[in-house]
Amino acid sequence: MLKKLEKQIPVILPDYTAALASVADSEAVVYAIDEEGAIYRASGNGRSREGLRYGRIDSLSEDLKQVAEESGLETEIRLDTDREVATQKVIDALDVLAIQGFENVGVRLRHREELFFELRGGR
Repeated sequence: MLKKLEKQIPVILPDYTAALASVADSEAVVYAIDEEGAIYRASGNGRSREGLRYGRIDSLSEDLKQVAEESGLETEIRLDTDREVATQKVIDALDVLAIQGFENVGVRLRHREELFFELRGGR
């Protein structure tokens, strides 16, 4: 049995220039995580020149249950995050997505200049 500290692996997200591909717009359900770990969901057609408009949600798992009921587990989910957000917060969100049964999940890292790059892959 490992102690909690022995199971922790320090992970540093790659710099945005090392991303695999640039982002293409799609019909994905988009969530975002801030530095405090709060989760936000992009609202419908709320695009502006600055990007998507987000609204804070109380529970990622409850919101995902609603997405599953409305659109199914095959729905593409995208998780947007800044490089400065703790990696554990991103992993926690990915764990919730996996527990809920979503496999078509991508993560986008945002550089401070608001350029997005995508790391994709199903579970």
